[in-house]
Amino acid sequence: MSRIRIMHVLDQLGVAGTEGVVINVVNGLDPTRFEPLICCLRRARPLSRFRLSERIPVFELHRRPRLDLRLILKLARLLRRERVDVVHSHNWSTYVYAVVAARLARVPVVIHGEHGRETQSPERAWKRRVVQRALAPAVDRFVAVSRDIQRHLTAEWGLDESRTQYLSNGVDLTRFGRPVDHAAVRSELGLQPGDRVVGTVGGIRPVKDHETLVRAFARVRQARAGVKLMLVGHDADGDLRRRVETEGATWGLTPGDVLFLGARHDVPELLGLMDVYVNSSLFEGTSNGLLEAMACRKPVVATAVGGNVDLITEGENGYLVPSSEPEAMADRIGRLLDDPDRAAHMGRRGRERVERSHDFDAMVAEHASLYEELTARARLRWRPRDRAKVAVTVLCRALGLPAARERAGGRVLSILSYHRVLPLHEKLRTPCQGMIVAKDVFERQIAALARDYRVLTLDETLRHVRERIAFPPRAVLITFDDGYGDNYRHAFPILRRYGVPATFFLTTGPIDSGRRLWWDEVDWAVRALGERLSGDEVDGAVYPDRITAALRDAGRTLDGTVGIDRLVTALNGLSVAAREAVVTDLRVRALRETAAPAERLMLTWDQVREMVRGGMSLGAHTINHVFLDAIDEPEGLAEIGGSLDRIAAETGVRPVAFAYPKGRTHERIRSWLTRCGVEMAVTTDAGVNRLDTDPLAFKRRDGGYLAVGDRFVASQMQTEMVGLWDRVRDTHVPRFTSFESLTFRSKASARINSVEPLNS
Repeated sequence: MSRIRIMHVLDQLGVAGTEGVVINVVNGLDPTRFEPLICCLRRARPLSRFRLSERIPVFELHRRPRLDLRLILKLARLLRRERVDVVHSHNWSTYVYAVVAARLARVPVVIHGEHGRETQSPERAWKRRVVQRALAPAVDRFVAVSRDIQRHLTAEWGLDESRTQYLSNGVDLTRFGRPVDHAAVRSELGLQPGDRVVGTVGGIRPVKDHETLVRAFARVRQARAGVKLMLVGHDADGDLRRRVETEGATWGLTPGDVLFLGARHDVPELLGLMDVYVNSSLFEGTSNGLLEAMACRKPVVATAVGGNVDLITEGENGYLVPSSEPEAMADRIGRLLDDPDRAAHMGRRGRERVERSHDFDAMVAEHASLYEELTARARLRWRPRDRAKVAVTVLCRALGLPAARERAGGRVLSILSYHRVLPLHEKLRTPCQGMIVAKDVFERQIAALARDYRVLTLDETLRHVRERIAFPPRAVLITFDDGYGDNYRHAFPILRRYGVPATFFLTTGPIDSGRRLWWDEVDWAVRALGERLSGDEVDGAVYPDRITAALRDAGRTLDGTVGIDRLVTALNGLSVAAREAVVTDLRVRALRETAAPAERLMLTWDQVREMVRGGMSLGAHTINHVFLDAIDEPEGLAEIGGSLDRIAAETGVRPVAFAYPKGRTHERIRSWLTRCGVEMAVTTDAGVNRLDTDPLAFKRRDGGYLAVGDRFVASQMQTEMVGLWDRVRDTHVPRFTSFESLTFRSKASARINSVEPLNS
C-alpha cells in the first residue's frame, strides 16, 4: 500500500508551542508508512529548519493581512498537486482556510487540532462560533491536546463527543533530562556560581501573561539575592522587554534581573539551568514547556487553567495558582527556592509522570494510528447488501416498528457481547474480524447507549435477578469475553469517558502466562511460515486432509485474513486434543523461523485491577478457553473454579458470573457452575432476558451486529437492540445470524466463508 501523504497546515512555523509539536510528530512518523508535508499560511522561521528533518518539504503561502480568500484557492491547488490524503490543520487561524480548501481539493480525510485558547472579545467569539459550527460537518475528526479543550469543543463548537479525540503532547525523554554540563551556558548568560534561576519557555504573547510572572518574580527578588528570571521564547513586538526596561524599577527590579533570550535551539540546556519553572498562562492546552521542564526534573508553579490541571497535582510535582495573581505565584516560587529538598522531590515526581503518560514515542504512535484509521475509513466502500440492510432498517424505523416492538416486549434486559476493540486499520489486517469492533464505531455505540439506554452494572443486574425486581426500561448489560489487552487500551477509556460500566469475562491462563489464545497462535505461526505452508512445510505432518488444505490456502493468501480465518474455522471443527496437536506443531515449526512474538495481546493483572478501580466488573471465562462440553467433570470443575480463584487472588473479589466459551453448554455444565458458586452465566444465543429466564443461560447480542459494514448506523442499532429480527430468525431461519437474513447467510455458510470463526 502506498504511503499516506499528510499535509499539516500551520499559520507559521516556529520551534515552540504548536509548531514544536508538529515538528516532533512529523520527524517521528515512520517514513515507510507516511509522507508528511508542512504548509505555512504565512512563513517558516529560519530556526525551525534546525529541528525539522530535511526530508519534509515546507510550503509558504504568504497570507495577506486580515481575511485572505485567495489563500483558499492557493491551498486547494497545492493539496491537489501534492496528492494529499490527509489534511491536519492546527488552531483557529488555519481552520477556515484548511477545511474549505481540503474539501475543494477533495482530500479524503480532514482533521482539525486545537492546541489552546486565546482571549477574545464577545463579538469575535460569537462570530467564530458561527463559523466553527458551520464548517464542523466537513471535518472527520477534531483533536484536542487536553481534556479541557476537548470539553470546550463539545460545549462551544457543538460537537458530538465521538467526533473529538484527546491526543496529549509528548516529550522526547532522550533529549530532555539528560545530564548536561551547564558551565558554558551559565558563562554565556553571565550567571554567577551562586545565582538561582526562575524561568519559562514559550512565545511572549498576551495569552501567556508574562507580565504576571515578571511582577511575581519582582516580589521574589526583593526578598532574595542572586535570583534571575529567564524568559525563553520569541517576542514578536518587544513590548514586554520595553516595559521591564522602563518600569522595572517601579516593580522592584534592577537591570540584569530579567534575561530575555528570545527563541533558542538549546532549550534542554536552558531548562537544566532553572531551579523553578513557571507557567503563567491565562489559557493553556497541554504546555510543551511544562512537560519539558517536568522531563528535566524541575519543580513547577503553574496557573490552574486548561491542561495544566491535568499535568500538575498540587504539592506532588508542583503548585497550582490562580491566573493573574502575582502574590500567590510569588509565594509558591519562594517556597521552592527556600526548600531545595522539596523542590528536588517534586522534580522527580514530575519526571515519573511524563515517563508514564507523555512519552514521545507514544504520542507519535497515536498520531500514526489516527491517520491510518481515518484513511482506512475513507477507503471503505458500501457493499450492495449493506446498503439494502440500511434501507430496510431506516424504513422499519420510519414505520415505527422498533418502538412498537419495544412497547410489546415489556421490561427486559439486553446483554451485549464484545471481544475486541481496535482502530479500523488494525482490525482490517487482523484475522477473526467477526470478533472485532472498530474503535470509532464502538465509541458511537457507547455514546448512544449512554444517552438512550439504562446501562446496568453487574451488581445491579444480579440484584434484579436475586430479588426478582423488574428490570428498568431499556436495561442493558455490556460484556467482554476473553481478556484482550485492547479492552484496556481502547474500550476502557471510552467506557470511562461516557460513564458506562461493563463486565469483563477473563480467560485467566493467557493473562497469567502472556501466551496468546490458540487462534492468535495460529495467526502468528502462519504468518511466520508464510509461503512455506503452500510448499513442503506441511508434508510429513499428520494433519487431517481438510487442515492440510486450509494450511496451504492460508500460506497462499497472506494478503490479509481470509485464509487464516478459514484455517481457524477448520480447526474449530476438530476435537480439543486434535486441535492442540496441530497448534503445537505449527508453533514448533514457526519457532524454527523466528522468535516468539514479543507483543502481548492479553490483559495484565495490573490493567485488570485498574479497570476494576474504574468501575468495571469481572467474571470468569475458564482458565484455557476450553469448550466445556468437550471435557469431563474434574477438568471442567478445575477450569471453572480455577479461573474464579485466580481472579479472586488478583483482585480480592471472587466473581459469581461466568461466560461459556463459544456459548457451548448443557445441564451437566450448569451443575458444575452451581458447585463453583456461579449465580449467573451468559451464552452466545441471541435474544433478550426476562426475570423468568434461566440465570445460568442468559442470552446476549453480539455488539458487532449493531453496525453495518464497519459503520455506525443508528437505525440498525435500534432494530437490533429491540430484537426486531429475533422472531424472523427463530421461526423461519433458525440458524441465521443477526439480521443476516437479508442476505440469506446462515451460521453454517458463515463458517464456510470464514466471516466469523465464532471462537468465543
